[in-house]
Amino acid sequence: MKPSTKVLSLAALVLFLISCGGQKSVTQSDNSATTSSTQVNAAFKATDWLPEPPQEAYRMDLFVIGSVSTDETYGLTPENAVRTGGGHASGVRNEHRYLRSLTGPYGEELTYNRLGSCCHFETPNGMGGIGLLDMYEVTYEGLKEPIIIYLDLYDYAPLQAPVGFKIRFEQ
Repeated sequence: MKPSTKVLSLAALVLFLISCGGQKSVTQSDNSATTSSTQVNAAFKATDWLPEPPQEAYRMDLFVIGSVSTDETYGLTPENAVRTGGGHASGVRNEHRYLRSLTGPYGEELTYNRLGSCCHFETPNGMGGIGLLDMYEVTYEGLKEPIIIYLDLYDYAPLQAPVGFKIRFEQ
């Protein structure tokens, strides 16, 4: 069974259990309501197969980024892409969380636009062992030319900000 089919099946099961639990709590004792919440918790436990991202989140929409890189190629070349990870389940969301966690050098808000994919590479986390990098064009007020940031949504690594950017929230 495909992971997407498993997720849909699990979602249907959870909705069924919640609806049954709601009816029982109206007509039966509190002990029955506890049983229904236990059933729901067991259904959620079935999602343990989903990978947990190792990145720490400041909020749901931002990552905690450890430092600004001293490597001038970090994130700015395909050979040294930022590894946000998440794969097909949350890779794009992780890319956006990463970009929202950055500012310009003086705290300017970033604007970014996905240009497309490039630069295939081997990874055990991609489809058929292959991954593609995503390229984002990043601008902010006062920037003369847009900057291209390369992101790898298949693999994880500790996150840093590229040279010339700041971290929105310092640790």
